[in-house]
Amino acid sequence: MGGAADARRQPARARERVLRPRRALARGSALLLAAALLAAARAQADGPGLALGESERLHLFFESELRYDSLAGQGGIGQTGTPVYNPGDFILHVRPGARFLETGTIVSFTGSANIDYVDYTGWLAPTHDLSYLGVAVQGVLDVAKSGPYSLSATESFTRSDHTSNPSLGIGSITDANDLGARFSTRPGGGAVEAGLAYNFGLEAYELHADGNLSSCSDPGCTGTDFSAFNSTTHRFAADARWRFFPKTALLFDAAFELRNYSDASANVRTRPLLLETGIAGLITEKIRAAVKIGYANSFAQEGDAFSGPTAQLEAGWDPSETFSATLGAARALQPVSGTYGWYDDWRAYASAKVQLFGRLQLAADGSFDDILFGNSARADTQLQFDGSASMELARYVRLTAGCVLTRRDSSLGGVFSYQRAEIYLRAGFTY
Repeated sequence: MGGAADARRQPARARERVLRPRRALARGSALLLAAALLAAARAQADGPGLALGESERLHLFFESELRYDSLAGQGGIGQTGTPVYNPGDFILHVRPGARFLETGTIVSFTGSANIDYVDYTGWLAPTHDLSYLGVAVQGVLDVAKSGPYSLSATESFTRSDHTSNPSLGIGSITDANDLGARFSTRPGGGAVEAGLAYNFGLEAYELHADGNLSSCSDPGCTGTDFSAFNSTTHRFAADARWRFFPKTALLFDAAFELRNYSDASANVRTRPLLLETGIAGLITEKIRAAVKIGYANSFAQEGDAFSGPTAQLEAGWDPSETFSATLGAARALQPVSGTYGWYDDWRAYASAKVQLFGRLQLAADGSFDDILFGNSARADTQLQFDGSASMELARYVRLTAGCVLTRRDSSLGGVFSYQRAEIYLRAGFTY
């Protein structure tokens, strides 16, 4: 394949922009941040949300975040495949939103929605044109949730420049929507549960700014146009649980996906089949575990195919209500756009969370991924650490500080290998 050539390719300059932010707003980011943090710090809530009825409640929330990203301007690429300037810059997030809860006995609904104005401030690098408007919407509708037969429907939409596609570099905006439904039955008092589910997913990529990074070898995807990656996915799933103890169960999961791309000539089509069985739950009152083994087949329509075992081994320790720790390892097959079609991910991860003095919460997450891409010799590794400290300053007001450190190494080299540091300060208010 042309992976090595992709890494050396000089991305063409984009002829259009997704969003042209107002430069006056970018220059006033410091004042906006200060006002937002001050408003959050002084806010006081009189009650937990707005009562709209006997079982309906609306919660309003607001977050403001200032984040330093050492690769904020990575989208600007020079003639040698490296940034023409130091790409580190500050990014301001302003997130107003709402959560709705309806806790009826027969029908219940929970949903949340927020917009996220992402202002690339341009304080340290010329990143103004990377600013955009993000969105996150989620909803869950449950019918007869505690009955012998139940139905649930889910909806999720996000617009973000933090793509989950590991074959891409930094610099793309992803629009992702997932609509799903699940029917379940619980015969015999609920110890046994079985379900059938269907999900329909849409994924589209947008222009972000000059020199977006891509691994696509098709001439129509040179780093400024990701439309060849746009896809639709039909996912069919079945699952079963037998709770032989109140909080421990034997499980079985099966899923089959049909993924189609808007440009099939630039992508390897896959029809992944995933089968998994195992046990999950409490071993003792303070120790939990999950042991799963399975089989996956990519059923790639072109090129190489994956067929082999998958697994997950996870252990958790919860000695008290204020401390929790998790350690695990997994192997998974995932479909991916581009000439790869699929990737094989070997992952190790750990996390811990502790509550101190009633108001302070410390959290840390770490992971290591060894990713092998199909139809190529490409192999990537990613090491990531996320640590944060969160303090409840006043009633419904929380301040969080943290950092995310990422090291990515790719056999393609170039822009696909990088080190990234993100340091953030976030203030949030919920009514």
